[in-house]
Amino acid sequence: MRKAWNRLRLEGVNVGLVVLLGDLVDDHDPAWAETGLSELAAALRKFNVPILAVPGNHDGEAGRYARILGSPTGRHEVGGYGFLLFHDAYGADDSAVRSPDELALPARAASERPDLPWVALQHNPLHPDIAEDYPYMPLNAGAIRAGYRESGVVLSLSGHYHAGQAEHDVGGTHYATVPALCEAPFQFAHVQLRGRNARVHFHALRMVTPGLTDVHCHTEYAYCGTNIAAAQVVGIGRCLGVEQICAVEHAFSSTLARRTPGAGGAGGRRHGAPRLGDRPRPHAGVSGLCAGSARPPREDWARSGSARRRQPAAGRRRSPRVGPAAGRRACH
Repeated sequence: MRKAWNRLRLEGVNVGLVVLLGDLVDDHDPAWAETGLSELAAALRKFNVPILAVPGNHDGEAGRYARILGSPTGRHEVGGYGFLLFHDAYGADDSAVRSPDELALPARAASERPDLPWVALQHNPLHPDIAEDYPYMPLNAGAIRAGYRESGVVLSLSGHYHAGQAEHDVGGTHYATVPALCEAPFQFAHVQLRGRNARVHFHALRMVTPGLTDVHCHTEYAYCGTNIAAAQVVGIGRCLGVEQICAVEHAFSSTLARRTPGAGGAGGRRHGAPRLGDRPRPHAGVSGLCAGSARPPREDWARSGSARRRQPAAGRRRSPRVGPAAGRRACH
């Protein structure tokens, strides 16, 4: 989210609202999901703009989701626009259905506030139809679209379908399904509202410029490194479209390592002070990271390099894993 925010700001966009379309966490562990949502909410507040969020089929109990993110179902008004937030109900097979009361919400909103252009937000896509066995679309998608058309809803935004669907007009309502931010090429949408006109532009965090090289990357051999590894750097670079990585360490890092102070005398020194002839000591663990992923890290990635360190075999310098397999692992 920070990368998407920074991308738009660098392009001169004055962001006035952040919209989240669900599946922010995986509710296999409710306690973990609540912690994850709370941490995300704290980070989002730093943007200092309104946040509107609808839950997905992986987010767990909708009331908890709305409470933590401060985004209840129903009507909201931001910047002269009305927003309708829907918490559709899910069955055991992930099929979604909208309740009769929520089906009637667009008509009530348009009747009470005809001066506002209305935007609908929900997790599941509504148009065009997705011909797959998995129930991507709500079971009553046709009734939902009819309600939007009759109420003059100007824009409908959805998530859930990771491939996304480009903006298009159906009966006066613009529909768009925003691609998943957690999968390459890590896309997000920039929505422009001008009166009753809506435009949705997709952007990708993955860069497409040929020959991109990152010339300043660190590894577990860095003198100050505690939670980074060469395999992690290579994997993230490949995910984001970087073709070449240049590992750069500080002068002492490639030949020296931290040592415990000696027991007094001339050999004693402060912890961390280097000494010529010291061997490098790599830090243990590879932290898994793929930008935007809502899923928890794999268990073998959960160990931070700062948790513990291991001594390389005597007389042999250990090299970081930088081959193709390392890159694939970082992209899981």
